[in-house]
Amino acid sequence: DAVPKLEQMIQGESERVRANAAEVLGQLGDASSVPVLARALDDPAYKVRSLAAHSLVQIAPQDATVREALARRLKTETLPDETATGAQGFFLNMRRPTFVDPPVREALGLAFDFEWSNKNLFYGLYSRTASIFENSDLKAEGSPTPDELALLEPLRGLFDQARHAKTPLTRPGG
Repeated sequence: DAVPKLEQMIQGESERVRANAAEVLGQLGDASSVPVLARALDDPAYKVRSLAAHSLVQIAPQDATVREALARRLKTETLPDETATGAQGFFLNMRRPTFVDPPVREALGLAFDFEWSNKNLFYGLYSRTASIFENSDLKAEGSPTPDELALLEPLRGLFDQARHAKTPLTRPGG
């Protein structure tokens, strides 16, 4: 019988031999190998641990002991997504007479319920962004610096200053 010999080999010195033994034990499918394979989940070599886990799932996928042994070794973490996000939203064609009027555009923005849409249409997957350049060096944060204000000074007459806040606005919910 090959199983006892393979069970000895999985405890040997050579990583390659241990990995091969773990793989072959899974292919043989003998349930008596489960305890040895479970111990191999603690092997210092990733390849041995990986093949032992795969073999355990092949041999006894519904076995509670196997599931517990595998679950103890799972590492769950959420990695931060720091990639620049693309712009998502409504872009209004301001050549159309309806959208020329700034209060109309503002009213549309105020009428949009991000929280409801996110919950009911997108399963809560989105968080509100503060910029079309979110997660990038181009995102403006905080109030304009004196240098930025000086750069904008020639444009002062192009917009209604009363409609623009001196401090950044945040929407409800973030």
